[in-house]
Amino acid sequence: MNAKILGTPITYLKSVGPNRAALLKEELGIDTYLDLLQLYPNRYLE
Repeated sequence: MNAKILGTPITYLKSVGPNRAALLKEELGIDTYLDLLQLYPNRYLE
C-alpha cells in the first residue's frame, strides 16, 4: 500500500467530516488512515 495514502487525514474518508474527525482525534487519537488501521479494540460494549 502506498505510504502517502496512509498519511491522509481521516477528514477525507467518506462520512467523516471535520466535527467527527475532531471527536475521533480527541477520544481515540485517530488522525490519519494509518492510525485508524492500527486501532485494536481492547474491550467490547454490550
